[in-house]
Amino acid sequence: MDETRLSRRALETLLAPERWRAIGLGAPRDLPEARAPAHRRWAARHTHAHANREILVVLSGRRVVSLGGRLYRTGPGVVIFYDRMAPHDFGYPSGGPKAEHLWIIFVEDRCLARLVEAGAGRKGHRERWSALWPLRELGLVAAEDLFPGEAGGVAGRAARVRATAGAAFLAAALLRKMLEPVPSEGPRDFQGEVIAAIQRHIRENAGRGCQLESLARIAGYSKYHFLRLFRRRSGRSLSRYVDECREEAYRRLADGGARQKAIAAALGFSHPSALTRWRKRRGLSVPGHGHPAPRTPS
Repeated sequence: MDETRLSRRALETLLAPERWRAIGLGAPRDLPEARAPAHRRWAARHTHAHANREILVVLSGRRVVSLGGRLYRTGPGVVIFYDRMAPHDFGYPSGGPKAEHLWIIFVEDRCLARLVEAGAGRKGHRERWSALWPLRELGLVAAEDLFPGEAGGVAGRAARVRATAGAAFLAAALLRKMLEPVPSEGPRDFQGEVIAAIQRHIRENAGRGCQLESLARIAGYSKYHFLRLFRRRSGRSLSRYVDECREEAYRRLADGGARQKAIAAALGFSHPSALTRWRKRRGLSVPGHGHPAPRTPS
């Protein structure tokens, strides 16, 4: 990719991090809440939360976004930090002003960068470019370094400065990667790397916050294409893989003495009764209540 893929305004934004403003971190925030009734109605039907962290860098254009039930009117230089399970917009409403958004999506030890043009295409946005790299290749050890958590006062402001500076460092590393020529040995297996990263993500989170819609969005495909691709690349269906990861985590937590309510929360079940139904379907017993029933091979 070369700089012609970025507008002049977008490139200027990336190269001027000293003017960036952050939201999504500990108070105080750099942006006031906005009143946008139409977007609030749309967001009521298009909101999701997931187990992976994300950063959005607004490169050009002005759009309204939601985060944690609040609305913000964004412009160039606004950086939004989406922590784990933070409710936010799922996709873009059709129409509206055009904007260039750089999404930085963390999937375990990988970073998926995606350059999106909002307000374009029949889905409300169009992807211009995407790539996946190990975090260490970008100079970052872990995404946790950019998400210090909630804090107020001077500590909150210091945490925000640190995180924004880290995001600027990461964006600069991504820009350098964007401008690099394709290696002579040819392009990497992007599909295979993304599916492998998603598999690690599901396993590390034991299925919690790993809904189909969110995983397909990470991969950049429709739900149905993602399901086909996941099966082809992993050799099993998505639901079967999630169940296998949950079963492994269930045994580990149960053997460690965790209560069923705590296990249900750790595995992403809405209520212990949902865990009980799932456990019975999988033939898993509660420790101290006998052996699991034999399972029919699937």
